[in-house]
Amino acid sequence: MALTVVPDLTLVCDGSSGQDAYWSGENGVSTEVFQQGTSSQAWIVSKNASETAVYDYYAANLNTAADLSATDTHLYFHMRCDIAPFIDYMKIRITDGSGNYNEWDIVDNITAIEWYGEWKTFVIDIASTPSASSGTLVESDIRTFSWTVDNSNSGNIRSIENTYIDVCRFGTGITAYDNAGDVFNFEDIEAISNHSANKYGIIEMIGGVLFVRGRITVGDASPNLYTANFETEDELLIFLDASVSGEAISDTLLGVTVAGTKDGTTNFTMGNKLGSGDTLNGSNGTLMLGENTNVVVVFDFPNTTAIDSMNIYGSTFRRTGGVIDIEGATEVGGCTFDGCGQITTGGATVRNCTFLNTLAVSPAGAILLEPDYDMKYCLFSNNAVAIQTHTTQPASYTAVGIAFIGNTVDILYDATVDRDWNWSETASGPSITNTSTGTLTAVNTVNLDVGGLTTTARLYILTLAGGPASAGVVIENSIPGTTEWTDTYAFVSDQPVKVRVRDASSSGSEKRPFEVDTTITSTGMDLVAILINDT
Repeated sequence: MALTVVPDLTLVCDGSSGQDAYWSGENGVSTEVFQQGTSSQAWIVSKNASETAVYDYYAANLNTAADLSATDTHLYFHMRCDIAPFIDYMKIRITDGSGNYNEWDIVDNITAIEWYGEWKTFVIDIASTPSASSGTLVESDIRTFSWTVDNSNSGNIRSIENTYIDVCRFGTGITAYDNAGDVFNFEDIEAISNHSANKYGIIEMIGGVLFVRGRITVGDASPNLYTANFETEDELLIFLDASVSGEAISDTLLGVTVAGTKDGTTNFTMGNKLGSGDTLNGSNGTLMLGENTNVVVVFDFPNTTAIDSMNIYGSTFRRTGGVIDIEGATEVGGCTFDGCGQITTGGATVRNCTFLNTLAVSPAGAILLEPDYDMKYCLFSNNAVAIQTHTTQPASYTAVGIAFIGNTVDILYDATVDRDWNWSETASGPSITNTSTGTLTAVNTVNLDVGGLTTTARLYILTLAGGPASAGVVIENSIPGTTEWTDTYAFVSDQPVKVRVRDASSSGSEKRPFEVDTTITSTGMDLVAILINDT
């Protein structure tokens, strides 16, 4: 395999001996305790003391400051602290050329132990609110990075080498591509990203589960003949909420982006395809899971010529919170979107999917239905707004097998033109909220068919109680003049009716009247009148 994983990260320090001259406050290199490379910076934090280790990035890089001003810049660093249960706080500070600083408390072990000191990748959103600050930090002019371990109340413990700072970087994530046409998945990306030579901190496998702390991009959009043949089945990704331990991840960092390759080939598949056409479904998909409801994960699978094919089968996106753009997909089958932000599918073929518990805020819906949509046999449940129509409307909407259960609003229509929502193959139509001058009307035109007539028979159809129409409404009262009567009916929901047929002939061969109570359903009504000679 020729998979390449490129960090969208800038190195601050890596614990190597060549950087010793730019450190102060720690105790030198450890070649026995480390995660990345062959060493870390070791530190003897004394008992009942608060100590700080400082790395002079500016001096180490020939008087060039670190520029942390780019959007979504996060700081990733690896630490271990063997005395963590005894410490009060651990802090990180970044300082600019004028001495202005921002400082974050990344561990608070006073009330309860948040961290027992095992190797951990810490993540800090540079734009997040610091725990302490001085002046106005110039993020493009960062000179020093410093770590403080507040061990002021440790009591009588033995002071030996006990704290280790390994590789530190800043940026957003990683990009994966291949230059040999080989197939790869998230586990393959993790194997390189988390290798001891790299330790990028973006994705890490523990017990078969992939934990994600940043953005993963599949495909290199630069004009190179790289490929990205990505196929994933049965993988579980959990996107972490750093705030549970005093860290911070922005609402726009976490996610998966398919960039494609400008001059190469990009094929992206999640799960296993089952069926085709309207029976399209899926199995063995990938589970994308937010650690909790605080997590916001963005999935960007855009419609671009740089992506040759994209299909998503049998996959679940749960508690991810952020928007999901899968407009670049050809097929989406048998997927579940539970607790996500708004989803846009473009013209993708969407079949047998479930959309529930959306976190999109009204008027945004669980899905934004674009004019070129192709969606059938899907369920929308427990959403504030299930479907929000696009500002551009098709001539009419066709909704086959689109079911709604327990939504506050099934369809929100905000347009100045009138349109019909032509629905079929479900028990009832949607609730529609029209918020502008245009009106969207739910229409289900079904066929009514009564056979077994004589050319002189009179047909009478009357509504009964228990349906959307008032009892006693005459649907038909005529002599069709044929042996089979057919007509169309605008179905709303199940409508009980009484059907009567009597022979109006005066030829002397009259028939006994036929009468039956039946129901017009979403599939219409089809019955045969049995007219017996009245002898």
